[in-house]
Amino acid sequence: GNSPSAFSVGAARTFNTVTREDDRVAAFSSRGPSWYDGTAKPDFTAPGQNLLSVAAAGSTLRAVQEERGNTGNYMHLTGTSMAAAVVSGLASLTLEANRSLTPNALKAVLQYSAINMPTENFLTQGAGEVSGGAIALAQTIDTSAAVGQPWLLTNATPETVIRKRSLSWRTHHDAAASPLC
Repeated sequence: GNSPSAFSVGAARTFNTVTREDDRVAAFSSRGPSWYDGTAKPDFTAPGQNLLSVAAAGSTLRAVQEERGNTGNYMHLTGTSMAAAVVSGLASLTLEANRSLTPNALKAVLQYSAINMPTENFLTQGAGEVSGGAIALAQTIDTSAAVGQPWLLTNATPETVIRKRSLSWRTHHDAAASPLC
């Protein structure tokens, strides 16, 4: 998680609600800063507790889960690996919206459009919890802009709407290093 080029993902506990106001960093999730260089990690968080997932028949995971009473082809699983899968899916959709994004630009888009978890500090949640706003933001970016010129083609509204509630992006996080500004 210390590599500047890697996405470091923390897990959020959503309490099985749609709203984001009650989300917290899960007790099992790693927190920043990194021990090696004091960098704020994770880069962002994503839902990672009690998520419905597939478990392959005959796998060790499925056998262990079935011993715990978690049976069937779909199981509720928890972990930063579940949160990483959420980020992978969002990253794929964001790249589909703008195929010219570099890995660092993609990371910046995910961080810039993340939503703050109000009860968590910056070192615990990184840029915040990822949001679908990354897709909308990616659609407004021109990565071919000349060096020193803004990448935004149009003004993106820095918020994500969830259940008719506007949630502001954490645009101020590491804005000095962001190619978007």
